[in-house]
Amino acid sequence: MQAKMKALLSLLALASALAAALMGAIFLVTEDWRFQFVAFAALAATAGGVSTWRWLQQVRRKRQLRQGLIGKTAEVRQTIALGQRGDVLADGALWVAIAPAARRELKRGDRVRIVGVEGVLLFVEAVEDEAQKPQRQAALGERSKCLRRL
Repeated sequence: MQAKMKALLSLLALASALAAALMGAIFLVTEDWRFQFVAFAALAATAGGVSTWRWLQQVRRKRQLRQGLIGKTAEVRQTIALGQRGDVLADGALWVAIAPAARRELKRGDRVRIVGVEGVLLFVEAVEDEAQKPQRQAALGERSKCLRRL
């Protein structure tokens, strides 16, 4: 949040500097201080409003990008140990990811599905290969048969 505030403050400072430069140009044309005051207030308000509007658009665009990642698959680039963070490649960019529900370590090259986003942290789960699905289903079937017998 601090980075966002710093960015907003720097945009507002830039807008104020632009308004001051335009006021200097107006001072060359007229020396009436009332006109200068009204012109400065109008320029500062306009520049500040435009800067704030652009900043909010960037924030919304970034939020939409992050939310658009949910459900997509990514490739593990740095091993994600149980309870630890690692790197994944999603949509052509490296992201920091964690797999809270993983039962095993996710190794480099494994495919994962993005299930959540919090800031710049992705929450992922392992994607089973087609070859692993029948084995897993068979194991689950055997497990359920054993549970029914009990």
